[in-house]
Amino acid sequence: MNQYLEGLIIGILSAICIIYAFQTRVKYPLWMIKAYDHPWIILILILLSLYILQFNEKIGAMLFIITMAMIIDGVIFTRTLKASYN
Repeated sequence: MNQYLEGLIIGILSAICIIYAFQTRVKYPLWMIKAYDHPWIILILILLSLYILQFNEKIGAMLFIITMAMIIDGVIFTRTLKASYN
């Protein structure tokens, strides 16, 4: 992979991490809600990050970290169906 393209992709993923981490006034960004509405997107992101991890460790690891952070955020902070009826 070209060094410049790799640097650009790493920069974009870093910006997504920073924006996601420091955007505290918005509970759930729109892109995250769409992923929760369609859970198969999360599976595709996990598989894509594991596939990219075989070719480039930095990009694959960053994509995997973003995906896992999104999943953990959903598990910790979203209400389950039972909790909404109580």
